[in-house]
Amino acid sequence: MNLIIAEKSYLGWLSFIIITVVWTLIILITGCQSNSSVLLSPATSQFNSAIPTPSLPSRPNYGKASVIGRVLTYSGKPLIGVPVRLAKVYNQGKEKIFLLEGGFSPGGVTQDDGYFVIENIEPGEYVIVVGNPENVYEIISEAPGKAKVWNFVANEIANVGAIRVRLQP
Repeated sequence: MNLIIAEKSYLGWLSFIIITVVWTLIILITGCQSNSSVLLSPATSQFNSAIPTPSLPSRPNYGKASVIGRVLTYSGKPLIGVPVRLAKVYNQGKEKIFLLEGGFSPGGVTQDDGYFVIENIEPGEYVIVVGNPENVYEIISEAPGKAKVWNFVANEIANVGAIRVRLQP
């Protein structure tokens, strides 16, 4: 009798793990195209200088990277209080996939004027996801069906500039 309970408990635990993995695997897309990151200081930014920039975060911890940017609608209105998450990019042979892992993926929330800061992330390639991944969200893309991949470098603050999305305030 105890052995059967143990088997049921084991199956229950295994089911729980499988369900958890499925739910945390929110985004999995193949065919991401890698681009170099946009690593800009405010003084050399190629983005519209009329847009005020947030104060820069402190230098990232050694071996880490930080990301700053601004989220706007296509009409130019800032999105305030919207989650911005980073989905880690993984190489699968010649293909790339990205994965947004629930509460484990780095992220932040847009502040006044739509600015966000994500500090002290592991360096590497990421895709930016704006919005609530369980509800309404947008994957930042460089072309229809092609997620934009940023490469964030250790000991750098990456300014991704103004990101325009279809989401509404």
